[in-house]
Parts: sequence; structure tokens; C-alpha cells
Amino acid sequence: MSGPPQDYSVRLRSLSPVDRVASAGKFTVTAVDSVDLARLPPARVTDFGCTVNATSGRLRMRWTTVGDQLDSGAASRYLVRASANRSLLELNFASADDVGAAAQLPSVPSGQPMTLEVAAADELPSYPSVTFYLAVRANNSAGVLSQLSNVAAVQLTMPDNLAEIGVDVGGESSTSSTESSTT
Repeated sequence: MSGPPQDYSVRLRSLSPVDRVASAGKFTVTAVDSVDLARLPPARVTDFGCTVNATSGRLRMRWTTVGDQLDSGAASRYLVRASANRSLLELNFASADDVGAAAQLPSVPSGQPMTLEVAAADELPSYPSVTFYLAVRANNSAGVLSQLSNVAAVQLTMPDNLAEIGVDVGGESSTSSTESSTT
């Protein structure tokens, strides 16, 4: 800390059941530990989701961006991985299949919507007709990874019996949405 010590006053306020304000006194900051903020990880993505367009075979992933350190700044990049085995994705994210298009995403300030759209046949050829799982992790400028996002379950093909159960599979209504489940 440069310069002379600084004095701070503290006031405490109780919000319930009675609104009261009391002075907690004064304290002086004489030194600040040098903390390497780059070691703080990006915040965890908590709203990761996917939508599949069965007609075009495109998969659209979306989430809210996080910061380089927690929610401050902009994460340097995002890693999106897929696996037919949810446990593998959750326990060994690095060994799951990389959705390489995520590497091309721009660095965007925290709190902004992010969308990644890929041709499933190109990016995820191993998963044409099985349910698989996707998750994202943010990476900061020091290479520190966030915690794993919530996991989204995805199936690229439509069930064969949709007409039997009264689902219209023509045109835009063929887009099916798979909501993410929280881990």
C-alpha cells in the first residue's frame, strides 16, 4: 500500500425485524497483502443451455459471460466439451471431446449473452443419435479455469414416433429445445 495509512468508519445496519443503525467504530488499514488477482478463477457459468435445430443439424449453445477474475473483466476464452458419459464430463472435463469452435469466441465483458452455434455433424460427429452432455468452463488470462458450468443434455435426432403423438415436425417447429440441468 502506498501513502499514509487510511482510516475507515464502519456503520452496521440491521434490516429486520427492526431497522437500526449503530457505529462499529473505526479501523486503520496500514498494509495490504499483495494478492495476485490473476490467481482468482473466472466465475462459474450457471445458465448454460442448448437448442438443437433437427432440420439443419445445428446446435446453438448459450450462456452469460463471466469475468477474468470472478465476475470482473472478461474471461480470456471458453472451453466447451461433450461426452456421452455425464460422469466423465463432470469428473474429467479435460478428457471429454473438445468443441473446437469455442476457441474462436471473442472475449466479452462479464454479464453479456454469449452464443456459439455449430454444425453438429462437423463439431460432434461421435454423437449422431445418442443423448450426450455438454458443459463449459471459462479460462482467465493466467490459465486458471472456472468451475464446471451446469450440464446440458442434448439429443440431435428426433424420436421416430413424433407424428404418432401429435407433434408437428415440419418447418421451424422442428427445433427442439433441451434445457440444461443443474449440477
